[in-house]
Amino acid sequence: MNRTYKIGIVAAFIYIVFELIIVALGYSHNTDVHVIAFGFNTFCLLVAVVYSILSEFNIKLAGGKGVSLLYDIKAGLRTVSAYAVIIAFFIFSYYNWIDPEYPKIRAEQHMARIQNQKFNEQAKLKMESAPEMYEGKSIEDLRDTNETAINMILTPSFKIVFPITLFSLLLIGMIYTFIITGFNRLILVKLFYQ
Repeated sequence: MNRTYKIGIVAAFIYIVFELIIVALGYSHNTDVHVIAFGFNTFCLLVAVVYSILSEFNIKLAGGKGVSLLYDIKAGLRTVSAYAVIIAFFIFSYYNWIDPEYPKIRAEQHMARIQNQKFNEQAKLKMESAPEMYEGKSIEDLRDTNETAINMILTPSFKIVFPITLFSLLLIGMIYTFIITGFNRLILVKLFYQ
């Protein structure tokens, strides 16, 4: 198996252990903890991409071989693909078997948020700032749209959870790959290899 895939797999398992620790400690339904978990998820992905691109670059360079820009991008994308697939399966499993109450509790938390007065004030401000976008819509329409979106996203269905998670992680990972590759080529190579 290619080394870059292994890096993605290791990073995915680090995130999974982190998420299982949250469940074991009983913080799985805390909104703030899920913000931290999302941050840790993207951090694990970033670290995996950075390590993959830089280590592959150094290995090729130490071997006396030239390294193309495309090679760096492929190394990062291989890591991202392994990470994204494993985490997408994990999130689906999390919703269905590890914490099956989570989607319902999160939906209730979101519903409570859109039912309060603050939502009405924010909706009015949005509607006033872009009247052409919200023409013919009421606050109730916005609330119904949010409610439908919440229910769709938090439905523990393989057809919804898996592709949304997979696409999101692949997109974030591709952005990281291009940024890290550019950073490596434009800055690090000039600093350390000239």
